[in-house]
Amino acid sequence: LSVNRMFEKLTGLTGVAGRRVSEVIPRIAETDPELFKIYARVSLTGKAEQFEFFVQALQQWFDISVYSPEKEFFVAVFDVITDRKQAEAALRESEEKYRVCIETTATGFVIIDAKGRVIAANDEFVRLAGYAKQDQILGRPVTDWTAAYDRDRNVGEVEKCVASGSVRGLEVDYVHSDGAMVPIEINASTLGERDTRSGRSHPY
Repeated sequence: LSVNRMFEKLTGLTGVAGRRVSEVIPRIAETDPELFKIYARVSLTGKAEQFEFFVQALQQWFDISVYSPEKEFFVAVFDVITDRKQAEAALRESEEKYRVCIETTATGFVIIDAKGRVIAANDEFVRLAGYAKQDQILGRPVTDWTAAYDRDRNVGEVEKCVASGSVRGLEVDYVHSDGAMVPIEINASTLGERDTRSGRSHPY
């Protein structure tokens, strides 16, 4: 019935007022039947809905809010989010590759917060700490398995890493669960932006 200029800008479709959707976007009823079901449901029930939807006929992602001003009518307010969706997909792929690399490396890898508590670790680090499963160390401070004589120095180096952004060649001893001393060399860097006042940096 009516569209605004932004509709035309976002979709590239012009001269649509007064025409059937199937005329404006051929085959949309066949390629995107679920979209029509949602619009019909809103127009009949009067209950507004908000959702993200990939319109096959346009090959675009949309963030859509739809409501019914009166029964059997609906208004759709939307934005094109294809770029964001593509960026999210690329990020997921990158994170998966990163995770595989970390999990398969023979080097211990751990992420801790500014208070020294473990956020994530690979299997090799778990082994070096003397444990069998990641959940046995998650949320715990690394000083729990650092030799007593190295704990203060380890804490100090975490603080140094938060402040400066990195630590190189830190040598400390870990105490394995069987009591054996395991010498460790640590190279650490902060992830993301540092905020020493809030303690939100994630060193190591």
